[in-house]
Amino acid sequence: SEEEAVRCSVVVGNNPEYRRWLRAAELWEHLDGMARKEPSTHRTLEAARDIFGRENVRFYGGGVPDVFLEGEQVTEAAIKRLLEWD
Repeated sequence: SEEEAVRCSVVVGNNPEYRRWLRAAELWEHLDGMARKEPSTHRTLEAARDIFGRENVRFYGGGVPDVFLEGEQVTEAAIKRLLEWD
């Protein structure tokens, strides 16, 4: 609907430190550190923030296929977390 914000999920990398969803203040606290370690991820997140707004961007740094997995198995719950924001 026109009243709902458009949200953006950024899934990149293979970084154990970021194998979880980061959003809102926590994500932007990590952004400066990412600039040094992962400049392309930093640029992607800045672009998403500029387009969608700070509160409408989240980040998963474990990459694909990890974002679809729980343990070593693809699960419906993991897919649902990717597709739906809670």
